[in-house]
Formats: sequence, structure tokens, C-alpha cells
Amino acid sequence: MSSTETSSDEETIQLSRIVLLIMSLIIVNMTILGCKRKLAQRYPIIGKLFQDSTLTTIVGLCSGAFLQYYNKTLILKSLGDSYEPLFMIVMLPPIIFESTLSISKESFYKNIGTILIFAIFGTALAITMTSVGLYYINKYLNTQYFTLWECFSFGALISSTDPVSVLAVFKEMNADKMLYSLIYGESILNDAISISSYNTFVMISKGTAYGSYIGPFLNFLVIFLGSLIIGAIIAIICALIIKNFLSTTHKNLSEKNGQDQGHEQSTEVILMILVPWIAYLIGEGFGLSGIVAILFCGIFIRKYAFPNMTHEAQKMTSKFYHILSSTFENLVFIFIGIGFFSFEHDWENLGWRFFGLSVLVITLSRFIQVYFLATIVNCFRTTSKITSNFKAVIANAGFRGAMAFALSISAVNTFADDNAGKAMLSITMIYISISTFIMGTFLVPLLEYLDVGDKSQNDDSTNNTSINISTKESGYCWNHAKNGFGAIDNILCSLLINREEGDLTIDTFDYSNTKNDSPTNGKRVAFLSHQAPVERELASIKRSATVSRVI
Repeated sequence: MSSTETSSDEETIQLSRIVLLIMSLIIVNMTILGCKRKLAQRYPIIGKLFQDSTLTTIVGLCSGAFLQYYNKTLILKSLGDSYEPLFMIVMLPPIIFESTLSISKESFYKNIGTILIFAIFGTALAITMTSVGLYYINKYLNTQYFTLWECFSFGALISSTDPVSVLAVFKEMNADKMLYSLIYGESILNDAISISSYNTFVMISKGTAYGSYIGPFLNFLVIFLGSLIIGAIIAIICALIIKNFLSTTHKNLSEKNGQDQGHEQSTEVILMILVPWIAYLIGEGFGLSGIVAILFCGIFIRKYAFPNMTHEAQKMTSKFYHILSSTFENLVFIFIGIGFFSFEHDWENLGWRFFGLSVLVITLSRFIQVYFLATIVNCFRTTSKITSNFKAVIANAGFRGAMAFALSISAVNTFADDNAGKAMLSITMIYISISTFIMGTFLVPLLEYLDVGDKSQNDDSTNNTSINISTKESGYCWNHAKNGFGAIDNILCSLLINREEGDLTIDTFDYSNTKNDSPTNGKRVAFLSHQAPVERELASIKRSATVSRVI
């Protein structure tokens, strides 16, 4: 047997061990989380103090310590080396795509202005404050770990939030819908801004950016807008395929036998499985951001392709991505725990002062960003202002997770010439651990103390005022922007969504009433083809009561 064949066999055996280890850890973690939920039914304090992400990270830590103790360094190193491509190509696309499918469109679009402010200006503000703070920490401690643009690269990667634990608790507590949509919407768009900024600053630090003065801004626009366009085009093509070749009306669908219906549903689901990865790979292939491409591909698919799919295909697609997403998110936290043993860290040279000050700067940046922007946003809200309690929850919801961890691993290779990459990874893992163990432990008591439950369900009058939101009439530019986007939205709806008589209600808004800043009586997305005529009429009347949206 040749040395090449021997080497290939060893690699196959090593890969098999890694895959077996990952599968075993997933099963162990599922078992532990199942036991935790059963114990939480008898002892509620367990459910309050131990979040799923906390226990999952502990599983990873124990696994890494076990492999380290038994000197399985080769497996640890292989896990570290394989994590970035595994995460970026296999795990991340379904996580991002599932987040777009789970959008509550009524709350999301009603608060889209505030969400955009937090996602765009908030992320930019957090990146700037974190980067400048880290740069002066570097100078103050005389560590010389980071150049200015390396500081901005780190500020971009660490500004990506991942409030999975917070949102899970929100669902259990039936938290306020506006608060949920603000945190959820910000986290979705925040990833796109963070990774586009990170790629931009990496190009600048490596001297490959355009120009000298407008370079950063131009690079960001090229990456962000280019990826957005790719994702939108792929989604529109997908919507056209479903509409013209796969979609059937309710009448035709009822005439088909079960086998034909099942085949059509399977075809639609298969298309939904392939399209997100296609958008991601095309974005990466053009040197842009696959994450941004798949994010906007998912948003466009959710709005323009889903209404043409059968109800069963919608449920199957959502269930498929929910299973993948929850499994991969748990696997991310397992890898975070293992990462303390599988990656090379520079703990001693950095020192506790560097870590402490860095964590302080990152935390302060988040709180300043939230309180500053929330105060500005409240100036344009006539009702349903962001209260002090809501500000505190949004600020504490800035957990770091999958995206920050993946980008920090990428930074190790990107900044391999010095120790900057290792320092970025170490700080990121420390902050993720603080988010998971400390902030996660006190999350439920904090939310209960701040009383963020949805009170609108207990009082009908409160319910009306809680969603009747308007902006001041001085929002002239915003109203014109809404009209423009509304016109584009109506055109896309007419081109991409079947308008069979009595078949479904189109998800579109009437933006003509700019005075009230509302999606006025816009019909909400509803797959009404399976409802009786009277039920359809009642549903339409109910949805027509949807009123005013915020900035």
C-alpha cells in the first residue's frame, strides 16, 4: 500500500471519528436538555437559572476537557480546523434562512423603521465605540496587539448579536410583541451589517480597499448592496418558478389525487432547500457576503414565494429549517465550549486587565447605543414609546453567539501575521461565556422584575392603543420613502403572487395614507384558500383592522 493511500485512509478514519463525536455530543446534549425541561416542571427555579445555551456550552466544555485530559490533541485540532468551513457552509445558511421564515410580519413591518435604526445606525455606533475603545486600551496597556483597522475589524465582528436565549424566554413569558419584534428584527439585520463591515475593514487592513478616503464607505456599499441584489434576484427567480411551473390554484389542487399533491409539495420543499444555499454560494463566489445574500433571499422568499406554495409545503419547509436551525445552534455552543481547548489562546500575554477592559468597553457600547437611539426614536413616536424597562431589556439582549464566534475564528487565519487574530478569538470567547453563563443565568429574573409581559391581551382597550402607533407629521422624508417602497412592493406582488379569485389574500400595504403613517388596512398575508367563504370574509375584516406602524 502506498503512502498516499495510507494517508488517505488515516484522514478518512479521523474524519469518521470527528463526525461520530459530533453526533454523539448532539444526542447527549438533547438528552440533558430533555432532563432539564422535565426537572423544570417540578422545580421551576431550574428553568429560570439554567438556559439551554448555558447547559449546551457546559457539554462542550466537558467534552473539550475530556479530550484534553486523555491527550486527544489531534481530534481537538481537527475540530478547530474544520469548524470554520463547517459552520460557514453547512450550519450558518439554515440558521439565517430560518430566522427570516420566523419573522412575524405584522410586528416586523409595523416596526421596520425602528428596527432599521437599531440595526444600521446602532450597529455602526457600537462598532465605532468598541473599536475606538479597544484602540485606546491597546495604547494604555502598551500591548500593541491591534492596529487601528484591526480594532475596527474586531469591533465589527463582536457587534453581531445573537439573542437566541432571550427570544426563547420571551416566547415562554408571552412578552410584549413590539419588544420581541425590535430585538428579533435587529438581530436579523444586525448580522448583515456586521459581516459586511468586517469584510470591509479586513480589506482596508490588508490594503485591498478602493481609494484612500471613500474606500471604507465604497467597500461597504459594494459588499452589502451587491449581496442584497444577489439574494433578491435569486428569491425572485424562485418565486417565478413556483408561480409559473409549480403553483396550482385551490380548485386545481382539490382535483388532484393524493400522490400528485404530495409530489408537488415535495418539489416545492426541495426548491426551498436548495435556493438558500445557491444564494449563499453565489454571494461568496462573487467575493461578496453569502450571509447577507441568504438573509435577503429569505426575506424576499418569505414575502413573495411563500404565498404561492401549498399550505402543507409551507409547514414542511418551516419545520425542516426549524429542526436544522435548532440543532446547529446547539452545536455552535458545543463548539464554543470545546473551543477553549481546541484553539490556541494567548491568555498570559494578554492579561486579565486587557480582558476586563475589553469586556467593559463592549458592554458599555451596547448600553450607550441602545439608550441613545431609543431616546431619539421616542421623539418620533406619539404612542407606544420605548420605556425604560424596554430599553434595559434590549440592552441586555445583546448576547454574542454563532456569528461573532465564526468571524473570530476566521480572524485567526486572516490576521495570522501577528497575534491580533488569536486575541480577537480569545476576547470573543470570553465575552460569549459571560453572555451565556452570567447574563443567561439572571435573564429570567431580570425579565420578571422588569415586567415585559404582553399586557394588551388582558385589556381590550390597551390592545387598541398598543398597536395604534403613528409618527409625527414632520416625517416628510420617511413618508415619501414608504410610498416608494410601497409602490415597488405592490409591483412585485402583482408580478410574483398568484391572484386567483378567492384563493389567497396578497401581503401588500396601501401606503397612500401618509398622514397616519400606516400600512392602512393593508391585507395581511394569509393562506385563505383552505378556509370557508364566511371564514375568509371574517379573516379579511379582522386583518383590515391592522393599523398604523411606527418609524
